[in-house]
Amino acid sequence: MRKKKCIITGANGVIGKYISNYLKKKNWEIIKISSTKRKKHIFYKLNSPIKFDIDKLKKADLLIHCAYDFKAKSWIEMKNININGSKKIFSLAKNISVKKIINISSLSSFEKSQSNYGKAKFQIEKISKKYNVINLRCGLIKSKDSKLYSKIYWLSKKMFIFPLIGKGDQKLHLLKINDLAKFILKIENYKKKIKSNVFYIGNPDFVLFKNLILNFN
Repeated sequence: MRKKKCIITGANGVIGKYISNYLKKKNWEIIKISSTKRKKHIFYKLNSPIKFDIDKLKKADLLIHCAYDFKAKSWIEMKNININGSKKIFSLAKNISVKKIINISSLSSFEKSQSNYGKAKFQIEKISKKYNVINLRCGLIKSKDSKLYSKIYWLSKKMFIFPLIGKGDQKLHLLKINDLAKFILKIENYKKKIKSNVFYIGNPDFVLFKNLILNFN
């Protein structure tokens, strides 16, 4: 029986690495694409032309797009690297007839987001519609491997006074990465036509930013 095949971009990131290991344990064949030069990874940066051999990517059941360059700070950089780079990945997946494409997005993704990150994620979602991509708007990954979550944890432990933006009343929806992996499999196994191209993934009960800090102490 043929193994199912999954292509994962950003395979060396927190989400990409976990999903790779999770699916591998489920007997999937994993094709890892990342911007870090690692053994058994296909090296690729979002702002680079696609020059790698795409033959091994063919006949894939699933592509999970996790790649995002956080070093891009200005809007022009984000557009040239993350938005246009994601479009290239989606186009490639469509051209090689990947059965399902999943984009890892964010709960901060909406048109009038106050952050360039949220705006960039929203633009990636808009582009993705042309390629029948399923977007997962994920909450804050509850893992010490997550850079943001671990940074909040570290600062709350080390600093006597914690700087807050506003009153610290920002609502955070936490997400266990294992729950994300399980949901991805449900999406992949779902045989009927999926009506929505956006899913919100996270705990429906929010925690205030200031309370998250207090919970660490």
